[in-house]
Amino acid sequence: MATKRMANLPGTTDRRIDALLTLLAENSTIVISGAKIAKEIGVTRQQVWRWIEKLRAVGVKVQGHARSGYHIERMPDILAPQMLSHHLYGTPFARRIYHFFKIDSTNAVAMRLGEAGEPHGAIVLAEEQTAGRGRAGRSWASEKSSGIYCSVLLRPPISPAHAPLLTLLAGLAARDAAAEDLDTLPDIRWPNDLMIRHANNGGRNGNR
Repeated sequence: MATKRMANLPGTTDRRIDALLTLLAENSTIVISGAKIAKEIGVTRQQVWRWIEKLRAVGVKVQGHARSGYHIERMPDILAPQMLSHHLYGTPFARRIYHFFKIDSTNAVAMRLGEAGEPHGAIVLAEEQTAGRGRAGRSWASEKSSGIYCSVLLRPPISPAHAPLLTLLAGLAARDAAAEDLDTLPDIRWPNDLMIRHANNGGRNGNR
């Protein structure tokens, strides 16, 4: 079945930067030459250097080696679309991922996409937000690389009166996902903040 083209949103991460990050992450044990990187992602070596500097500026540990190339010191704490889509393969969320290094609010972008007819499953991700919003319009702390700022566009076949249940389901899903990597089951504080060992971890499970 034909799929609508992804919207052209100003500020979205260049797909070639995404490809660069994925290439480095998938070859973390070796040094890759600038020439090979440039050929793989279709840019000049000078552009590779500029983008390496951009990745370093957002906290990605990329080591440069004179006359040999680059390697990544550890897996980046960035939700790069290509890497994320591999984990979402076979779901409605794998193909339409909009990534930003900096944006006002992922929720605001998702709302605009929805109004423009974007289909079910679109994901908006940001490394930093300048105008994140919590419940009742409260300020939402969204410092660079300190949380997961994510909004997902859903078009479920349910009545709008039942839509608030999705917030509770998101909280349960976040709790179960966190429990897989913890030695305890987090508690949930209404409606979907996670409590781990009595420390409020709300705000780390996404943008509202």
